[in-house]
Amino acid sequence: MPNRLHVPPGDEFRHRNARFARHCALLAIGCALTALAAHAQQVPRPAGAARTLQVVQIVPRSGPLANVGNEVHAATKAAIDDFNRSSSDLKINLLVQDDGNVGDRSSALATEAPKDLVAYLSCFGTVGCLAQSKVALARRVPLVGPIAGAPALRGPQSGMPFALRASATDEVRTLL
Repeated sequence: MPNRLHVPPGDEFRHRNARFARHCALLAIGCALTALAAHAQQVPRPAGAARTLQVVQIVPRSGPLANVGNEVHAATKAAIDDFNRSSSDLKINLLVQDDGNVGDRSSALATEAPKDLVAYLSCFGTVGCLAQSKVALARRVPLVGPIAGAPALRGPQSGMPFALRASATDEVRTLL
């Protein structure tokens, strides 16, 4: 089976960033699946039918960040597909959208997300994540695992984001 998460060699910085983004996405998915499974216990369903939860991922799949955005999506999709294969009573439906790393587009896509949405998942890039964070707060829907270092995505003032990655400030502090 080919490695679906392959980054062409030659650009070591990009390769490390893509690998880091994959790891963040997988960690976010694991945490989200745990939270979603707990939430699913409250979702009504017909007898014998699997519960289906809607999640939306809005990432740059075009534009300058497409390489890493596609990696984040591939990792997210692989984790959800694996979860869906192993679960008989809970399924997660992943809707993916391309914001091209444009804040207004990300905000519009987040606003247009289905009404039965239970989470925004693994956004990538500060521009998109901040835009989605505002919509998530207005809709009272969690933004799980934003892959961006913006301080506005952390702490009690941030609202609905559940960040798993260190802030950009903490990353720089560690490097120094």
